Amino acid sequence: MSSLTDEQIAAARSVDLLSYLEAHEPSSVRKTAPREYCLREHDSLKISNGKWFWFSRGIGSNNALDFLVQVRGLEFKEAVGILADGRSAPVYQQAAPLPEKPKPLLCLPMPNQNNHRLTAYLMGRGISKGVITACINQRILYESRRHHNCVFVGRNAEGKVRFACERGTSGDWKKDLDGSDKRFSFSIPARIAGNTTLNVYEAPVDLLSAAALRRSLWSLQHHLSLGGVSARALDQYLSDHPHIRCVNLCLDNDRVGRRATARLTKHLREKGCIVTNTPPASGKDYNAHLQNIRQEQKQASRPHKEAAISM
Repeated sequence: MSSLTDEQIAAARSVDLLSYLEAHEPSSVRKTAPREYCLREHDSLKISNGKWFWFSRGIGSNNALDFLVQVRGLEFKEAVGILADGRSAPVYQQAAPLPEKPKPLLCLPMPNQNNHRLTAYLMGRGISKGVITACINQRILYESRRHHNCVFVGRNAEGKVRFACERGTSGDWKKDLDGSDKRFSFSIPARIAGNTTLNVYEAPVDLLSAAALRRSLWSLQHHLSLGGVSARALDQYLSDHPHIRCVNLCLDNDRVGRRATARLTKHLREKGCIVTNTPPASGKDYNAHLQNIRQEQKQASRPHKEAAISM
């Protein structure tokens, strides 16, 4: 093929990857879900709804042309010719499977000598010192040495650290640490063995806020932060605690939170769980609700203070 026409390129780009593979390489594709497939030689390359994405490499497209160039290593002109002529790529041109990128190791930040800034920050958001101290004592919360961030730690059923996220004690900076496994997000197991109730939140600060609202009763039940609205951490926690039967969804009172609540309710009921929905009574999330209550408590105490001063 001496030169390519716009029509040939357009025709090549119109071929989706699944159609190409089913026609020319049916043995190289495997079905993983009702409308999802993966490539046998690279199982992190997913194909769904006319699109493909190679998660371990961070590349993807909506056509077979980019696949032949980016994954199989063909020259652009040759790939267009193959698709335009309706033939399969020659076997000798297929790129050898590339090794998967190694997952980064999770390295926790060095702890500070004390947790003063962390405590002041969280108490400033209305969270009680008792809840903060309990988490510090359980080694799931501490202040980092370099930036004085709050570090929330997630452990697996054996107590091994598998997840950590940081939140700044000034501003709104937050991040999951590299190497974190989202299945083991920040959680506080029930103090009493065999408790069957799990309370679920979107973020660690919301979890601590709800615990502060429950006062002395908070440690009697399980608490889990999803680190968003995915079901990954929820499914893992239920797998690790099979005795749990009741799940109380305490997600944000906004559009995303309400949609996630509806989706997770259906998901949990299919698992046989009893599901309740307890969004914050005021504000977007539980921390906003807690701060509203703290403000009301301050305002209610002012007349008593003023009366005591005037006596």
